[in-house]
Amino acid sequence: QKVKLEKLARLKAQARARVKPKPKPEPADKPGMSIKVHLFAKTAVRGKLHVQYLIKGAGWTPLYDARLSTGGKGVGPELQIVRNALVSQKTGEDWKNVRLKLSTTRTDQRSAAPWISEMTVSYHVGYSNEAYMPPDVARRLAAGKRISGIFTPATKTKLVSHAPVEVETGNYHAQFAIAGAISIDSDGENRKVRIGVAKTKPKLADLVVPEKDVTAYLYAKFNHNKGAATLLPGRVALFRDGMFVGNSALPLIIAGQEHLLGFGPDEAVKVRREIIRRKKAETGFIMKANMEERRFRIFVHNLHQRAIKITVLDRMPHSSNDEIKVTSLPDATKPDRIDIGRQKGVQAWDLRLAADAQKTIEHAYRIDWPSKRRVFYFERVSVKKKKARNAKKKKRGGVDDGMGDKDKIFSFGAAIKF
Repeated sequence: QKVKLEKLARLKAQARARVKPKPKPEPADKPGMSIKVHLFAKTAVRGKLHVQYLIKGAGWTPLYDARLSTGGKGVGPELQIVRNALVSQKTGEDWKNVRLKLSTTRTDQRSAAPWISEMTVSYHVGYSNEAYMPPDVARRLAAGKRISGIFTPATKTKLVSHAPVEVETGNYHAQFAIAGAISIDSDGENRKVRIGVAKTKPKLADLVVPEKDVTAYLYAKFNHNKGAATLLPGRVALFRDGMFVGNSALPLIIAGQEHLLGFGPDEAVKVRREIIRRKKAETGFIMKANMEERRFRIFVHNLHQRAIKITVLDRMPHSSNDEIKVTSLPDATKPDRIDIGRQKGVQAWDLRLAADAQKTIEHAYRIDWPSKRRVFYFERVSVKKKKARNAKKKKRGGVDDGMGDKDKIFSFGAAIKF
């Protein structure tokens, strides 16, 4: 039995020897690159060579936290702007324990201004006399050729970016070296990296528009520290005394520039607007005319334990016709400013209320127009603003104060008295 087992083992060994092992498949070629460096030296030297190169598929976008401390007795307000970055990459290589430096420079943007060529205006084909057309245009039309830039509509250009996110800053440049080593996988997922914190002393004030909303809203006006790196456009989360109050957006803010941020409702300021009188009548005996009188009363009460500044906005209509006269009544409270934000008829009362103080504003005006004519009131809203309103109605992501909108920044900045 032992001899048989030994013989069987020899036969198996011989069979294995006759069978050639299959060659292992060679690994597939991975994408890579080669770098040629030409060095010239008079003598042989030893040293380190540092190589920098551009690679596609990596990007970052700014993200901010705005943390407002409203202060208290003997302590002024403070605003912290926490600068973060969302970094992602799909370069095909995982970054393990790398030193990361973020730059606002874009190597794929223009390095020179575009050229502009001449533009011709002429009559539309089928409605014009071709005798008035420029000779070259008439010749191209006769040949059935397309007239580029004159009669054809502009085509949409699709912008393609290799990086998930691109930050465009114009002529401003900054670099941020992130402390420590970090790892970022090549999966395209965003990684949040903190860049730094900037502290500033803001000015605080409330704004209320009682015709639209009797809620008072707190605003902070701050100056971006001189010498600091530019704040790039990005979303910002708003915190007031440690509590999250909503989201907003920051535009491009350079060092030394002022900006405004809204920090939600101020529940310690109570506002009420009452309709006192709305009267329509016909005046005159021989030359009859129409008249309408409107009276409103606005109550403002500061329930804070400290003095505050608050701006009250309201309006009276302005006439687009010389026959329609709009006048403020003598017993109305005179506004401190008028035509706020270049809006005709928009008025502002700038109040400084001590703790537990109250203020009453009388808002009254009269409208006169010819008899047998009808007037109507309308609020001008641009198509752009209508689209923005509809989009905001569809998607409510917290409180958005619109401070990323340049038009709103100008309007609110002009309205509030700090």
